Amino acid sequence: MFGAKKIDDVEKLRIRLTPLEQNAVPLALRLSATSDLRDFENLVGTEDPSSVRWRNKINGLIIEEENLRQQLRGFVDGAAITQSLIDGNKPLLEKLRTMVGDNDDTVIRITRRFAEFDARNKILLGNLAVLDKPNEVITEVSRIQLQADLAELVQNLGNQDERLNRWGSKLISTGDQVKICVNGCVASTSMICRRWCFS
Repeated sequence: MFGAKKIDDVEKLRIRLTPLEQNAVPLALRLSATSDLRDFENLVGTEDPSSVRWRNKINGLIIEEENLRQQLRGFVDGAAITQSLIDGNKPLLEKLRTMVGDNDDTVIRITRRFAEFDARNKILLGNLAVLDKPNEVITEVSRIQLQADLAELVQNLGNQDERLNRWGSKLISTGDQVKICVNGCVASTSMICRRWCFS
């Protein structure tokens, strides 16, 4: 039979281990639970139903963490990123973050890559927004750069974005109208040249 202190110790450990029953188990709980479960098993044995259940849960979490790391490994190794890949893998990243915390190296590196991807796309979108200005002069040099920016955005975001289709059509239209002006610059005759080239 258990003495009063042993019973009290078992109950205290049981209370601390019960949160393992929840779906999301943060890293701090998993680490403390591993130690608590060892103490619990020393008191009640490894065949106790609760002990078996909690042990299986901890082992399952270890396997789940490794599976998540494997699924996200490409983002750590520098594989190409697209918006659809990010959208599909963000839930996995957030699940790993819940399990291991914000300071985990894999979580930090992938979060940084996603942020850099978003920042790059914002720059490209800002560059191409010039095509929506009605009187903006587009030189041949800038048109070539905008075409490169558009190609990168299509690769990153896909071709379903209405803005990308609109800008693509505008660049094709602008390219058809490019000529060299008498002052030596290159601009679209459909737009007002700021150097008075077509006046």
